[in-house]
Amino acid sequence: MFLKSPNTGKRGNAEQVVVVKLQATEKKILKSHARRCGLSSSDFVRVAITQYFLAHQAYQASRDMARR
Repeated sequence: MFLKSPNTGKRGNAEQVVVVKLQATEKKILKSHARRCGLSSSDFVRVAITQYFLAHQAYQASRDMARR
């Protein structure tokens, strides 16, 4: 998995493209979870990635506050 901006190709921009290669079993699990949530697979992935980035930003913010 890697992240890059679709416009500049630079890492770390607000607009990011996420490329994920999944194995067949991972695809089946993903589709199963998406169906349970009533989402398409791509929407389910978008939600999961957004949640990951929000959690990561919260972690970084709390770590930065602890340093002060």
